[in-house]
Amino acid sequence: MKNKTLNNIFFLMLILMMAFITSLSLNSNPFSDFLPGHDSSMFIYFGQAMNNGKIVYTEIFDHKGPMIF
Repeated sequence: MKNKTLNNIFFLMLILMMAFITSLSLNSNPFSDFLPGHDSSMFIYFGQAMNNGKIVYTEIFDHKGPMIF
């Protein structure tokens, strides 16, 4: 009986630990520094590059085309 209780506690702790580790990979995690959206990283990259004096499509490149900017 005692061994069965210890097994149940072990599996409960294992499930809680797996749920916690999985939750760390979500974008809604408060420790996450992921940016929402797929293209946001490219817009940030282009913004930082233009802020540093780079010229779009001559010194930096993206596959979207000049009309989106």
